[in-house]
Amino acid sequence: MTENIRACARMTCRREATLTLTYAYADSTVVIGPLATRVEPHAYDLCEFHAARLTAPRGWQVVRLEGDAAPPPELGAPVRPPRA
Repeated sequence: MTENIRACARMTCRREATLTLTYAYADSTVVIGPLATRVEPHAYDLCEFHAARLTAPRGWQVVRLEGDAAPPPELGAPVRPPRA
């Protein structure tokens, strides 16, 4: 069985994607979480290098989810910040 390795969505990056970025437009929030189990049309797979350097547009917040059990929320779904 061949393992499918997903590449980072950034142009010219050849690193393996380990995180998935989604936008919650209604909440002006960028969510970066564990790699989604499947490719989603409105999500972007990123390598750790690019995910760590991501900045949000002015007025938006970035929520970084940790762990491999919490997939990124569906677009338009309420965003829950990580627990402290």
